[in-house]
Amino acid sequence: MTTKRPRRYEPWTNERLDNILKDRSLKRAGEVTYWNKKVLIHCEECGNDFEALPQNLERGSGCPHCYLKKKTGAKRKPKWSLKEVREFAKENGYTLLDDEYINNKFPLRFIDDNTGAEVVMTFRTLQARVKSQKIKEKIDDNQ
Repeated sequence: MTTKRPRRYEPWTNERLDNILKDRSLKRAGEVTYWNKKVLIHCEECGNDFEALPQNLERGSGCPHCYLKKKTGAKRKPKWSLKEVREFAKENGYTLLDDEYINNKFPLRFIDDNTGAEVVMTFRTLQARVKSQKIKEKIDDNQ
């Protein structure tokens, strides 16, 4: 005699997914068909439609478009102002040519005061060059 084991989980239904999404800016736009099949979801915040597995939405996943928009470095407030970047460059032998600073990953144009050549690099690269030059100077002073 075989007996059925009790279910350890609640099956995925449209109502269950709607209940999970009720307090979020996401709405179900497609039908739940099976636990491992993606469902069409509409984000009311940005208007984007995307597909996601119900269990991922239950775990807290959301709209990939909104996630990328929030995580993009250019959208965050930069730690350095244009004036501070210009001063840092001048102190270390470079002249900043650009009039806009977004973040340390955005390419900028500099003139190397030693050679007079125009150089395109990120502020992060400039910081790394200055740091390596200072380390080389310390090593040379110790020898």
